[in-house]
Amino acid sequence: MNVQNLITLLADVKKNAHVFFEIGINKILGITSLKYDHTHCVNLLTKNTANGLKVWELVILLQKLPNDTLIYVLDHQKSHQIFGLRFDDGKVYLK
Repeated sequence: MNVQNLITLLADVKKNAHVFFEIGINKILGITSLKYDHTHCVNLLTKNTANGLKVWELVILLQKLPNDTLIYVLDHQKSHQIFGLRFDDGKVYLK
């Protein structure tokens, strides 16, 4: 998924919803920041936390990047490309 697609998908979501990355059934990581090194991809950084970035915070950070930049999530072990998201209990889960 690229920056433009994610911003579009998040446009109608409650702005104060927290954003998480879901690795598996029991592994949820909070999105805490991003790292962009002027290539065609950006890494969303994670922590084992119940409070990650809110939707409005993530959108502001993403709007500073080129629209065609691919989005990856970096956990402690490896990088995962984002293919979609789901909404549950007022939260956003990137997948």
